[in-house]
Amino acid sequence: MEQFKRLLRKLFFPKPWMTLLSIPVAAVLLIYTFAGGHKEDWIAIPAYVFSAYSLSLVCARVGLLAGHAKEDAQLIIDKVPLAHRYFSDVSFKLHISLYLSLGLNVIYAVMKFTFGLRYHSVWFGTLAVYYFLLAVMRFLLLHHANRKGFGTDRIGELQSYRLCGMILMVMNISLTDVVVIVIRKNEGFQYAGYLIYIMAMYAFYNIITAVMNVTAQICECAVQFEELWEKKNIDFEADLEDRVMLEADAGLLELVWTNLLSNAMKFTPEGGTIRLSQSSDETNVTVCVSDTGCGMTPETMKHIFDKFYQGDTSHATEENGLGLPLVQRILQLSDGTISVQRKPGEGSTFTVVLPKKQGGQS
Repeated sequence: MEQFKRLLRKLFFPKPWMTLLSIPVAAVLLIYTFAGGHKEDWIAIPAYVFSAYSLSLVCARVGLLAGHAKEDAQLIIDKVPLAHRYFSDVSFKLHISLYLSLGLNVIYAVMKFTFGLRYHSVWFGTLAVYYFLLAVMRFLLLHHANRKGFGTDRIGELQSYRLCGMILMVMNISLTDVVVIVIRKNEGFQYAGYLIYIMAMYAFYNIITAVMNVTAQICECAVQFEELWEKKNIDFEADLEDRVMLEADAGLLELVWTNLLSNAMKFTPEGGTIRLSQSSDETNVTVCVSDTGCGMTPETMKHIFDKFYQGDTSHATEENGLGLPLVQRILQLSDGTISVQRKPGEGSTFTVVLPKKQGGQS
């Protein structure tokens, strides 16, 4: 799996000069195919394939440049109070996003339903059902956020996610109906071929990698536990760099930081101390999460990353059947590592090391 992943990265993230060279080659092939009247010949197939490949290279390269441009954008955001709060306050950002998306979903659902009745169109009716279900899902998430907030009731969140997942399954049925209508009845809109290529390659690029500010993400995850550490009178110490970019799946890494911080909060007694540090060099990013809990026994150390291990009352147990094993698996998929050091009676330190560029790609 790792070798296949590295192969994909070499194919879609070659040297910059190779990306630039692919553009005129693809242009020549397309001009020859269309201007020369070879659209129905065999030469059209490699021309289409290579042009799509060239376009994907450009999209991937633009995505990398956009990731680095975020550093400059952050300086502007910090100067605007409302924008700064939106990007730094996770709860505020969550509510704004949910309210906006809920409003848009309701508007779209009403519009499509109205058009469906007006023109007696199954196409618009199916889209209305899709947007209505999407609005219901947004409403459920918003209701949960207003009632209990995120990060405070894990069981409730899992139940909300499960319900949203069921709604997504029904939405897939609605989307399937849309596809059937497009294919069989030719109802809908005609999209330009290159627009489809761009959307597909951009999605593929996001699956392979994403350029993210790991420092900002760690801060956002830590802020979610602010109320808890104040309630337990925990001294939370953070030593982070201003901004560090790396290539990784932001959603998966968020699970890593959330699990480690949640464990530290859980096992640190009232009046204790949690230390969060992050440093980097030219190739790697290192993150350490330390607590002053009860520490771990040698036996627990051996099985800390085993699924559903039930040894003692330290980090491997107490509602953590899959937490640390999941963290280890995510880091393995990201070419990273995790280790733990213990001091009996003084707590534990988890150390995560991640490469800035996955697969060693320059």
